[in-house]
Amino acid sequence: MNAPQQPSQPAAVNRQAGHKWLLCFMVSAFGTLAGGYLTQTHDGQEILEFVFKPLHAAWKELTSRKPDPVVVPSDLGKTGGEPKPPTPSVADRDVVLVFDRSQSPLYSSQNTLFAEQRAWTKDLLAGLDDRSRVSLVAVNGQAVWPSRDLPLAYGRDELNKHCDGLFPKGSSALLDGIGEAVEHLRSNGAGPAPAHVVVLTTAGQDHARRTRDDLREQLRPGASKRPVHLHAVVYGREGNAGEAAEVIGALEELARLTSGRLFRASHANKEATLLAIRDGLSGGRK
Repeated sequence: MNAPQQPSQPAAVNRQAGHKWLLCFMVSAFGTLAGGYLTQTHDGQEILEFVFKPLHAAWKELTSRKPDPVVVPSDLGKTGGEPKPPTPSVADRDVVLVFDRSQSPLYSSQNTLFAEQRAWTKDLLAGLDDRSRVSLVAVNGQAVWPSRDLPLAYGRDELNKHCDGLFPKGSSALLDGIGEAVEHLRSNGAGPAPAHVVVLTTAGQDHARRTRDDLREQLRPGASKRPVHLHAVVYGREGNAGEAAEVIGALEELARLTSGRLFRASHANKEATLLAIRDGLSGGRK
């Protein structure tokens, strides 16, 4: 049900002024007629003294009073009448976090690894300033978007809750999620804000429809008016052996192509890695 429309300020003020002058006219007309009659009757002067003088004083006060301002709320949300949180007029950066939540064999031997992956994501968010606009896409066999273009000025808690709600499940289609992230950033137009994709993954076997060649063409310099920089954080992998080789190789190539970087996540290098990622998102690498 639509909320009732609020009157515009000029219309409300004009209506208030009209009511005031109508009342003044009625008091003045009544006073003129009654005064003329009472001056011709017994004790008329006394009645005028005690009845009409107070009315006349009230009339003067009413006509000299300025109308009360009418406050029309301009920050009501579309639903529920709740005030909208302040939104930055211009974002310093647009970031899409591509969170790989596929069921990796590494999770069975390192049952804390997925929790660490979520913690890294939340720590990364904590280091971004309020003028960042962040989207989160969770990828396993398909890409699901818990949030799109959420300003951190008021969206940190919501994004953290989405991260806490992620659990490993299914196979991986990581390259498809990256492609959707790039398409989303490009769909927002060229825009003044730099665009970044940050991939968080264990780099398991990938079953995406997109190929490395598809993403290379999508991300190559000059492919769009809005360049997108790709950064990747790989968890639980010391080398590029086995099933990880192809995925890590693709991420390394795409990061170099877009002036981004690939990082190996570990307890020992966590602070330095997070600082380097934030530096990249802030334009430290050109």
